[in-house]
Amino acid sequence: MPAVRNRTRSPPPPAARAPRARGRPQRYGYALGLILAAGGLARIVYLAADWRANPFAPHPIEDAQTYWQWAERIAGGQLVASTPFFSAPLYPYLLAVVCALGGGLAAVYGVQVAMHLATAALIAGAVAQRAAPAAGLIAAGIFLLLTDAAYFTGRILSCTLQGLLVALLWRQLLAARQRPGLLAGAAAGLLAGLNCLATPPMLAALPVVVAWVALQCHAVRRGLLCGMTALAASLAAIAPATIHNYLACGEFIPVSAQAGITFCHGNAPSAFGIYTPVEGIARYQEVQNLDVLRRFQEETGRAASWRAAGRHFFSKGLQYWQEDWVRAMRLMLTKAYWFLSARNYGDIYYPREELRHGLARGLWLAPVPVAWLSLPAIVAFAGLCRRPLRNLPELMLVLIPFLTVIFFYYSPRYRFPAVPVLAGLAALAVSRAWSWRTTPQWTVPTVLATAGGVALGPINAAIEFDAAVDCRAHFYQCAGSVWAQQGDPQTAIRYLEGALEISPADAGASAVLAAVLIQYNQAQRALSVLRRALEQHPKEAMLYDQLAWAYMQLQRQEEALASFRTAADLSPSDLRIRNSLAAALITMGRYSEAEAHVREALRLRPDSPLSLLNLAQICLHRQELDLAEAYCQRVLRAAPDLVDALIVATDIDVARGRPRAAIQALQRAVRLAPTDLEAARRLAWRLATLPGLTRQERAAAVDVARRVVQGMPDNPFALDALAAAHAARQEFREAVATAGRALSLAEELGLEALSSEIRARIALYGSGRPYLDPEPGHSSSAQDEGP
Repeated sequence: MPAVRNRTRSPPPPAARAPRARGRPQRYGYALGLILAAGGLARIVYLAADWRANPFAPHPIEDAQTYWQWAERIAGGQLVASTPFFSAPLYPYLLAVVCALGGGLAAVYGVQVAMHLATAALIAGAVAQRAAPAAGLIAAGIFLLLTDAAYFTGRILSCTLQGLLVALLWRQLLAARQRPGLLAGAAAGLLAGLNCLATPPMLAALPVVVAWVALQCHAVRRGLLCGMTALAASLAAIAPATIHNYLACGEFIPVSAQAGITFCHGNAPSAFGIYTPVEGIARYQEVQNLDVLRRFQEETGRAASWRAAGRHFFSKGLQYWQEDWVRAMRLMLTKAYWFLSARNYGDIYYPREELRHGLARGLWLAPVPVAWLSLPAIVAFAGLCRRPLRNLPELMLVLIPFLTVIFFYYSPRYRFPAVPVLAGLAALAVSRAWSWRTTPQWTVPTVLATAGGVALGPINAAIEFDAAVDCRAHFYQCAGSVWAQQGDPQTAIRYLEGALEISPADAGASAVLAAVLIQYNQAQRALSVLRRALEQHPKEAMLYDQLAWAYMQLQRQEEALASFRTAADLSPSDLRIRNSLAAALITMGRYSEAEAHVREALRLRPDSPLSLLNLAQICLHRQELDLAEAYCQRVLRAAPDLVDALIVATDIDVARGRPRAAIQALQRAVRLAPTDLEAARRLAWRLATLPGLTRQERAAAVDVARRVVQGMPDNPFALDALAAAHAARQEFREAVATAGRALSLAEELGLEALSSEIRARIALYGSGRPYLDPEPGHSSSAQDEGP
């Protein structure tokens, strides 16, 4: 009987298999590199278009502006502030490094693009390790297509750093599972601590990370040692923030001191899932925290304590839970739905509105909302819950941001730390659904979940949840503010009036519109806007503040002082209002009263730049030049690019007889703030009128003054500067004509002192003589002649 041939194919020799084994990671690396290159090119296109055409890019607002000013102070040497941290501190210190190296906003955005691409690569690696290389590539692609992830690379917000640190921690926890040991545990602990410094709710992750690291070791003693190493590394990472807070206020505050009021913002009878103001507490961070401490003292009669104030406002939120627990549970469900479905709401920025108005032109290269990932990610999340110990890193990194939203309130920034893992989970679900022959149980749920995620947008539109129109008034207000900073008052006014058309009773939009009108010499129009707003908001401090500046421009000084005092009474913690009142008193020559308000502001915040600059002005008017210069230099050391400080330094240089130093300070101010027409006006005036300058130096005044007049054609101060510049160039006919226009406007506005001065100068120009004295009749201050 013939032998039966064995048809089983024998395996090829190892030498033949080796190239294929090496080729797979090579192909994965090439594919990932192409995805990252495409993502990097898309981000460069977005940032280039954004910087060129979008005023939000070069002008940070609200929290972004706070971060940038904080970073400038750190870069100037102020490593320890006078108060504890009220926000996660890691991001501002990273910004400070960029500032210290000479970088500006564009450099920060470049660094954030690099972090963004690194995050995508780390997500790909983590998902590839959990599932397959193809799933990792899908995860990287999904993350790079997300609108929020792309948008935040071009804003001064901590989201990009948070995403990178989450991805690093995720990757390291998986590495600790493969190769447990002391080094892996220390790295995981260090990254957990850094996550806490970027996202304070990640403090809840520390015990989970320590337990995870310990459980990966088979031997009990070694596991305990690895766990303790991870704990020590995490505490060492957090320690600088804790030490800073103790040095600042003498209290034990691990990272930041704002959790109590944040909890109260999201848990009150008027709350509906997003940021909800608390009566008597300002919206803006610096004023808000002083208001918290003041309210705590008023309501309890106890000594000031940041920890006690935080607990006090936490108790208010918990009291609301106890009094109406049914509504509190419904509110939590609403917050969960915000987390899963929101795509329009933004507490500061509105990417979809910017795209709709043609501002964020490059953002169409990242068209995927986070909401599209939420339901597919839930499918994968449910699968991970079947083996919770094995999948603990993913469960933890999603649940902590989710619970942050549930217990506090929804914000795109609070959701963002979950986004890297959500992208990975969505990719895991999609890749398994694609392999329907081997994993058929994933296909139908993933397809339905993906369709449901896409449908959440139309569903929300139908039920008017997260409606775009609800965001539009605040977006218009923010857009008007940045267009004004960009030096385009017409566009700014158009946006701000649009905000008031949508929400006629909006106090914020009214105040910003009035500020722009005052800046461009339309005080009467500002008065009508403010009076309408005050009928609806008779206790709104910022409206009285702007009302006072309108009165100051119209030379109605006593009415201005009354409005300033009303604003200060309504918002006693607002240092800006106190300094505005002090600046007005300085302008009127009432230095003792001004000093009392400045000292009170310094009591609330000893390092307040505006307060120190006003104190420098008071000393300057008293001819205490050494003290004035010391206060001004103290501010410039902490914030060398602060335009107000450079203007005060100019006045001190003039008083000390240093004309070229004064001109250099003003030229630097104009370079730093090219759209600040008041700084440019001062430069034109000083170039034209300071003794000791050459004819060539004076000749430059005309070009500067013409640019100012082009931006403020009806401003008598601007025309006065242009007239002086013409006279300095011996163009006396033009000087007389321009000064005549300035005189007409000054008389029309009732500016009697300026009118008298211009008449005297017209006589000089008519006799063929330029005006060569330091600027009369304009007292510089930290809040000079307007907001």
